[in-house]
Amino acid sequence: MLKIINLYETICTSRCMEITNTLDRLFIAFN
Repeated sequence: MLKIINLYETICTSRCMEITNTLDRLFIAFN
Protein backbone atom coordinates (compact mmCIF):
# COMPACT_ATOMS: atom_id res chain seq x y z
CA MET A 1 0.00 0.00 0.00
CA LEU A 2 2.75 2.43 0.96
CA LYS A 3 4.63 1.70 -2.28
CA ILE A 4 1.56 2.62 -4.35
CA ILE A 5 1.19 5.94 -2.53
CA ASN A 6 4.91 6.62 -2.96
CA LEU A 7 4.69 5.87 -6.69
CA TYR A 8 1.65 8.12 -7.04
CA GLU A 9 3.47 10.98 -5.28
CA THR A 10 6.47 10.53 -7.56
CA ILE A 11 4.30 10.66 -10.69
CA CYS A 12 2.39 13.68 -9.40
CA THR A 13 5.60 15.50 -8.52
CA SER A 14 7.13 14.92 -11.95
CA ARG A 15 3.90 16.09 -13.62
CA CYS A 16 3.86 19.23 -11.48
CA MET A 17 7.47 19.92 -12.43
CA GLU A 18 6.64 19.55 -16.13
CA ILE A 19 3.72 21.97 -15.80
CA THR A 20 5.87 24.45 -13.88
CA ASN A 21 8.62 24.30 -16.51
CA THR A 22 6.08 24.84 -19.29
CA LEU A 23 4.58 27.84 -17.51
CA ASP A 24 8.08 29.23 -16.96
CA ARG A 25 8.81 28.97 -20.68
CA LEU A 26 5.54 30.66 -21.58
CA PHE A 27 6.20 33.42 -19.06
CA ILE A 28 9.69 34.03 -20.46
CA ALA A 29 8.33 33.98 -24.03
CA PHE A 30 5.76 36.69 -23.24
CA ASN A 31 8.28 38.99 -21.55
